[in-house]
Amino acid sequence: DGCLFFCVFDGHGRCGHNVAAVAAERLPSHLAAQLGSPLASTAQAIQEAFRKTDDDICRALGSQVEYSGSTGVAVVMDLAKRELHIGNVGDSRAVLGQCVPD
Repeated sequence: DGCLFFCVFDGHGRCGHNVAAVAAERLPSHLAAQLGSPLASTAQAIQEAFRKTDDDICRALGSQVEYSGSTGVAVVMDLAKRELHIGNVGDSRAVLGQCVPD
């Protein structure tokens, strides 16, 4: 509904690739559900989506994630308002750039 969503996850540890895969699968649906709520701001929606995704990871992988995890960054672009909303976990960051012709 006028929004684009981008995310990148960087798994760490023995099962980090599994953690990143679950995060990549679940975060978009949690975020879409949160953004559909009339009471949620975009910042709250991103935060709640990350929290629910963390719960999904723990349920899916259990003790396998004791020494594994993932950093991540998510960007929501509201096309109608021309706004970017960025959330991150760990040391992942989003960098905004602009291409300027010479």
